[in-house]
Amino acid sequence: MKIQKYNAVLDGSGKNVLVEEFSKEYADIDNLDSPGKIVEVMEEVFCLSDKAEEYMYLICINAGCKPVGFFEVAHGTCQAAVVGMREIFVRTLLCWASDIVVVQ
Repeated sequence: MKIQKYNAVLDGSGKNVLVEEFSKEYADIDNLDSPGKIVEVMEEVFCLSDKAEEYMYLICINAGCKPVGFFEVAHGTCQAAVVGMREIFVRTLLCWASDIVVVQ
């Protein structure tokens, strides 16, 4: 499974576009069809348990539970990360995802 982390930025005309931050081949899992697999990927690739602050990630997946994009949507304090619905759905629509998983 290929893990691609993106960021949504504005282009010269003010439209949202995706910019790839990094890409990594993760061979242990082929899809994200269970909570255990999501926890495993987020821990091994993004090391969430080692973070001192709150992070909110968005995983955009297709109908076959294969991820099409990972996004860091919010980076907060030690107790909270604030995010609006716009930030979530702009990223979901940009990568044509049929489902999403929000991880905090």
